[in-house]
Amino acid sequence: MALTEDAGRVVMILKTRDFDHIAQDFLTRHSDAVVVHIGCGLDTRFERVDNGRVEWYDLDLPEVIELRRKL
Repeated sequence: MALTEDAGRVVMILKTRDFDHIAQDFLTRHSDAVVVHIGCGLDTRFERVDNGRVEWYDLDLPEVIELRRKL
């Protein structure tokens, strides 16, 4: 069971890295983009890919956004 959980974590890390690279590539080509991250949950992608010019909106249910503010 532990091996399966470890493999799942590795897959999640690799998927996150790939999505970050896709977002960074997009922001390189469209530095003044407006991004609407629907269903953001507790995702921290903005902090990892912010180019200093993108206008980024994290959208989720009110209780999720409140938790993000607290954290």
